[in-house]
Amino acid sequence: NVPPYLSGLAADDPSRAAFEVRYLAAVAPAHDRFNRLRIDAGLAPLPKGLFLEASPDLNLLLTPTIVRRERAKQLDPARFVYLEGCVRSEGPFDLPVFPRNDGPLVYLSFGSLGAMDVGLIERMLAVFDRLPARFIVNVGGLRDTYRAVPDNVYLDAWFPQPSVVAKSDLFIHHGGNNSFCEALRFGVPSLIMPYCWDGHDNAQRAEETGVGRHIGRDGWSDDELENAILGLMADSEMRFRLKENAATMARAPGTEIAAEAILALVRT
Repeated sequence: NVPPYLSGLAADDPSRAAFEVRYLAAVAPAHDRFNRLRIDAGLAPLPKGLFLEASPDLNLLLTPTIVRRERAKQLDPARFVYLEGCVRSEGPFDLPVFPRNDGPLVYLSFGSLGAMDVGLIERMLAVFDRLPARFIVNVGGLRDTYRAVPDNVYLDAWFPQPSVVAKSDLFIHHGGNNSFCEALRFGVPSLIMPYCWDGHDNAQRAEETGVGRHIGRDGWSDDELENAILGLMADSEMRFRLKENAATMARAPGTEIAAEAILALVRT
């Protein structure tokens, strides 16, 4: 019941087999080098396409219950400990005063790599300009690149992300695990626009579980982005479910459970 890693597919997607064939072919040269390195180090080679192996002692899994998949074969709970995410603490964040200071708050961050896509963010800013909301946008080290910024948008190179997400009504992000878990921890809907790695999987899972929406980074229209933003902020059923989940995650802090599991292992 678990789709191929990095595929962005649903578990029952009929293109699964084709993806697996192409994935194995694409990673084969790197995997061959990796296995030679393992053999030189006295380790057994891993099966094709596999770069990670589970610890025989303890494995910490960061997937919150609300987006967790049902496995046909359950993992050994003595070795695999699920966490309700693992959200870091940051300093407080004081909201800026916008020239247009009305409406819900939306936070946008695509991470340090995604911030390099200035053209994409400029397109999004043009859509933000016509919406009745305030937008905080992380643009990394390229802040000076932006000349015309709407009055309802605040740009900066860095933000204490968990503290900003906690005050937001919507989080637009690339689907990285930290961002996804932070949105879930604070009960905030996600609009995910992935570009690499686990972002594709998390975007698919957000749609499947009703905790957000997925829009491709290319091919969207201004109206499509506007409707996605307004639709997520108006979805009261989703927001209620996310708030309930946020309370569940708050009662079981992943950092504390992880620390307890590690200490228990050390003591044995």
